[in-house]
Amino acid sequence: MVLATGGIGYLFQSTTNSHIATGDGVAIARRAGAAITDMEFIQFHPTTLYLEHAPRFLISEAVRGEGAYLVNVNGERFMQGVHEMAELAPRDIVSREILKQIEKTSHPCVYLDITHRESEFLKARFPKIYSNCLRYGIDITTSSIPVKPSAHYMIGGIRSGLDGETNVAGLYVCGESACTYVHGANRLASNSLLECVVFGNRAANAAAQYSRGAGRKKINIGYDYKFYKEPKGFSIKLHGERVINEIRKSSWENLGIVRNAEGFSLVERLLEKYDFIRRLELKTLRSFSISNMLDVVEVINRFCTRRMESRGTHFRSDFSLTDDAAYRLHFVETAGRLEKLEVRE
Repeated sequence: MVLATGGIGYLFQSTTNSHIATGDGVAIARRAGAAITDMEFIQFHPTTLYLEHAPRFLISEAVRGEGAYLVNVNGERFMQGVHEMAELAPRDIVSREILKQIEKTSHPCVYLDITHRESEFLKARFPKIYSNCLRYGIDITTSSIPVKPSAHYMIGGIRSGLDGETNVAGLYVCGESACTYVHGANRLASNSLLECVVFGNRAANAAAQYSRGAGRKKINIGYDYKFYKEPKGFSIKLHGERVINEIRKSSWENLGIVRNAEGFSLVERLLEKYDFIRRLELKTLRSFSISNMLDVVEVINRFCTRRMESRGTHFRSDFSLTDDAAYRLHFVETAGRLEKLEVRE
């Protein structure tokens, strides 16, 4: 079996991902006994289109690379005094500063301004960004682009080797679902191609070879507890959308760009509130999806709580410094146990 189920972006209120990116692969593999790792490391892209009725379309770093300025609602540039690379600082730093500006100005977004570049150059250099923004009434050659950070990429995932193999015999994984440790704590742009193209090819070949072998084993991905019927007054069909919205709001506020112990406690309360859903008879795609969302949120919260420092995409306001002495390592969860894995030189 090869899992290629994508990421977890839809667990968050604002995301560049599709609505199907709910971490199903991580939840399924975890139930099968696969090792899960680095789930505290989630990358948020700092500049996605922010319009009420538009998808969070990604406005590439390349726009800033061509000289775009980040400005707040008052037209003030704000990255110059934050990092020596200004607008081209790492994604996590830019994302945090944008949140500060949003809070400071009480305005829901900031703006990306590249109107000082030639009109024809912008149309030729960024044809997709130009056409997509124009579809929503924004001409990037004459107007600044409203932007806000969004959940973008799961750096952690199902722990796998160079051939996509997991610790469960016959279970392989590739793409964003996998964690091969090639991204460290803060993925570089476009390195997802490694997970998809390189390791995807290796996983497919390894899985095909395994399937032809004589020692194939059945993978148990079932539940080890009794299912119950929906309690009186609750229905996935009627109340499922509300639950999904609560999960996404909680994840964005408490497991997002800036985190702390208080937020982790709030996540635990939400998980306790809806724990019964994971014990229901799961008969529909929505019920499976919600159950998996709750499982993955639980895992992320557990990893975030355990790493009491800030590193890469994981920033805690209550532990804002990096602590190499205690946390230059990976956390790995297997069969419910969270263990440490030393970083190899």
